[in-house]
Amino acid sequence: MIVLRVKLDCRVNTEDIAALNETLRKLTESKTKPATDVQNTKDLLLPDGSRYTGSILNGLPDGRGIKHFPDGGR
Repeated sequence: MIVLRVKLDCRVNTEDIAALNETLRKLTESKTKPATDVQNTKDLLLPDGSRYTGSILNGLPDGRGIKHFPDGGR
């Protein structure tokens, strides 16, 4: 059995980490906003009895929204 010991010298640029954290925060924030934050949010009754609440383009669901099923599920 051979055992190797290696000493690593790691240096971290804290400015890079701060910038990365800010970018990740913005990405996460934009994906977690509820559909009610979208301008022109409307309700659309679909043929299967479900209801879509969110942005609508050309009469169809578009972008962020919530689909409410007849059984109360989302």
